[in-house]
Amino acid sequence: MRVMRQGSEQPLDIRDPHLFLALGSTTNLVIWELLRRFDRPSKVEDLVAASQLPAAAVGAALEALKRVELVSRKRASTGNRAFGWVVTQPAIVVQFRAGDPQDQALLAKLDGLFDQRRRTEVETKVKPEATRNNRDYSWVSMHAGSFNDAEIQELWGLLQGLTRFFTRTGERFKGALPGTDHSCTHHVCVTVDPLLPGVLPLPNLQILGEQAAADVTAALASDWTQVLTKREAEIALGLARGTKSKVLAAELKLSAHTVVEYTRRIYKKLGVKNRVQLARRIQAG
Repeated sequence: MRVMRQGSEQPLDIRDPHLFLALGSTTNLVIWELLRRFDRPSKVEDLVAASQLPAAAVGAALEALKRVELVSRKRASTGNRAFGWVVTQPAIVVQFRAGDPQDQALLAKLDGLFDQRRRTEVETKVKPEATRNNRDYSWVSMHAGSFNDAEIQELWGLLQGLTRFFTRTGERFKGALPGTDHSCTHHVCVTVDPLLPGVLPLPNLQILGEQAAADVTAALASDWTQVLTKREAEIALGLARGTKSKVLAAELKLSAHTVVEYTRRIYKKLGVKNRVQLARRIQAG
């Protein structure tokens, strides 16, 4: 999370004394998200209608969020131009100092309030296995591995893409009326943590529903880099570029016969008959 103050490029400090009151309540977070979706100055009554929460709880949430400048009161630009509540930023982000003992203690406290409490609440609403169908996607994925700097940057890019996806899917609620159904369909939780030395590698374990499993299996089968060995992939790329077999053999310090055998295996695995088809297959991913 990060929280940006209105009119400032500096994120909210985790040491802000009002932070835990503002973000430590699921009700507060729900009210902020509904207000963001309304995308206009809104009254307490609008938030009560959308959340089905008591007016007192909504009012308390707004006051707590106001203390950290996540919301403010603004005059409407149309109609009777009455004052209403608006969000001051499009996202919630909090900054902490890595390695600082005080900040680490506050971060652990925030995780307990924000993450664990929300998970506990959501887990009571997860759809029972017995009532699910093939359209109910369920995915649990676990992995422990070693990543170099370039791979960490790639992972960061993927996570940023996921964040953009969440933002985009929420945009269709922009300008929603108080009576709009804001019920969620899926819970998504992604955790990436650095490890201390001594953790042995774990495979990417995926626990999926039937339809999701079929989709993942098909995706892996269509990814040529997953079908070929490392050496086969090297040769496949060379063949797709139009490099002659003898040149490939010399570059990879292999015999010409070995390259021919690799080529036969590659064609069979990828279901192609010549270099043109191979190049198209690689280009298609």
